Amino acid sequence: MTGRAPGEDPAAGPPSMEGSGVEAELTYAESFPDTLRMVTARAGDAIRSWPADRRLVLCLGLTPEPAIFSLITVNPRRALILVTSGSRRVVEDVRKFVPDFHRVDVREVDSVDPVSVYSEVRQWHLKTDDAHVGVADITGGTKAMSSALTLVAHRLGYRVIYWAGTQTDGRSRPAPGSEELRIIANPEQVLGERLVELAQSLARRHEYAGAAEALDAARRRVPGTRSLTLDAWANVLHAYRYWDAMDVDRAAKALEQALHLVRQHGGLVAEMMPLYRRTSAIAAQLSALEALRALTGPPEQWQDRLVDASFATALTATFYHGGFRQFQQGRYETAVLLWYRLLELAEQVALAHRGIHTARPDLERIRAAGIAPERLRELFASGPPSTLDLTQGYRLLQEMGAVHSHDMNRIRSIVHRRNHSLFAHGFQPVDESAARNFLHTVEEIAFRVLEPAGITPAGMEPLRFVPVEIASGPPLDGEGEGP
Repeated sequence: MTGRAPGEDPAAGPPSMEGSGVEAELTYAESFPDTLRMVTARAGDAIRSWPADRRLVLCLGLTPEPAIFSLITVNPRRALILVTSGSRRVVEDVRKFVPDFHRVDVREVDSVDPVSVYSEVRQWHLKTDDAHVGVADITGGTKAMSSALTLVAHRLGYRVIYWAGTQTDGRSRPAPGSEELRIIANPEQVLGERLVELAQSLARRHEYAGAAEALDAARRRVPGTRSLTLDAWANVLHAYRYWDAMDVDRAAKALEQALHLVRQHGGLVAEMMPLYRRTSAIAAQLSALEALRALTGPPEQWQDRLVDASFATALTATFYHGGFRQFQQGRYETAVLLWYRLLELAEQVALAHRGIHTARPDLERIRAAGIAPERLRELFASGPPSTLDLTQGYRLLQEMGAVHSHDMNRIRSIVHRRNHSLFAHGFQPVDESAARNFLHTVEEIAFRVLEPAGITPAGMEPLRFVPVEIASGPPLDGEGEGP
């Protein structure tokens, strides 16, 4: 869409617009062709770096010049002109200066109804190729039209432009050749608000990998302390994604960086205050991750680690809270696996505190725990075991008085359900109700067994992942204020 219509004499000037009912003749009359070439050449430099595959939406007022400038400069593959009953006839004057006008759609809207503009643009957008780069010209039309177009353009990710005149000709119109293309920054893109909203939405669903990536993208495009705030939160989210994946080392490094940022800036930056108030929880979580780094140590050290309260609490919380996160995402099979592992860990910790290692059970230590020889013969009728499975471990705890006899039936039921689930050895899916019942049993038995070791749900509360609370945006200068 460049140049004049084929065969048209540039010296003839623009066509007459008599009979329109308004003063709508071209402002520049005979000089307009030269003005058009000069203005569009200058404006073309501003958008040369934009991808060539573009689409354009503009509002048409009672003068055609801004629409002509945009159609020639942007040179879109597809375009939409929004007109009113009063400006529709101006379309013909635009057409005569714009080749390939068949690529332009014209829709009439209510000049005082922003909703009609919003709806028309959105419908047209959905019907065109999403690969096009969107451009919206808000120069023409009524204030209601340009306001609505600005709103929908920002929501759709369009680049917004308008034509400004640095001088006037005495009639509140741009003097010939003074028109300049202005590109209006999209505040949502500059401040990364849409990405921040996406990150918070994903984090609420415990989809921390996607949330962290969204904040990574947002923090690269925001100014001042806003970037610091998003940087701190992004590190928290990265820590959580790695923690859920049991990549303890990377989780600890990310959370350490988050804690550093919060302690250094949190008390001074207003929008970082929600995270600053959770400094103690973040610090507790970092300590838990440091304790969990023992998982990379040699197996012979695990026995000692199980009696280490910080390690046992951190691992218990990982399975307990991790199961809840899976449950809240509707992943009931995975939740049950984590809670089953929690029940097994409780047995391992309780036996470790009695000197018994489930991976290498020592019969002398088992006898020293006060279990009668005849009971041992019944428990291990086939000979001394090389390892203790979950049921055998709890039977030992029953003999030691740590669990009740009726608990054993419930434990056998849990083992049966787990073994017959899809993620174990069977074909029975786990629904929400079954997962809730499974958790209720695990909580009642596991935490009764763990209580002597000082591990309780209340004690693990600081290790629950903190909710992501990011303020909607900073002050205009990008700087926060102290509390």
